[in-house]
Amino acid sequence: LGAAACAQLLLQVAAEAQAGRDEAAEQARALASARLSERLEVSPALDASRSSRAQWAAATLLRQTAASAVALYALPGGAAGGGGARVEPLLRSGRLPSSAALPSGEALAASLAESGGLYVPEAAVAAKDLALPQTAGSAVLQRCGDDAVLVAVSERSDAFDERQREWVGRVAALLAS
Repeated sequence: LGAAACAQLLLQVAAEAQAGRDEAAEQARALASARLSERLEVSPALDASRSSRAQWAAATLLRQTAASAVALYALPGGAAGGGGARVEPLLRSGRLPSSAALPSGEALAASLAESGGLYVPEAAVAAKDLALPQTAGSAVLQRCGDDAVLVAVSERSDAFDERQREWVGRVAALLAS
């Protein structure tokens, strides 16, 4: 009985230490994100009507969800990107680093191939493949028709509950129409 109690105590200490490290990482992401300035970048490749809908979608998601940044990317070969071979940013809004990398078109297409949407609760794990900002704690990716992807990012690792993920999906469907 004594060994089992010691083992349980050690597991509890380890779990508390991990929780402390997770909380510290979350606070560091929040502080880094708070230092970023709000930006809105719109590509000239977007026509006027789609541009206004994309700006409305970004503003709505930033206001109504836990997202700190929203981006709309044209997929390679899609009509929105002009049929190019790489991912094109159509719109980026929110608290973004000045030099955000572009996600890989192959990574986006592979991530969304089966379901049309993807929730990444621990974005740090997938940040390399999807080129999410370093401040990202979680992200929702949703296909907008055949030629674009809507990405909502938050510095919180638990930011998007099921209702908010559905909301991002509905906004993406509106952008696709």
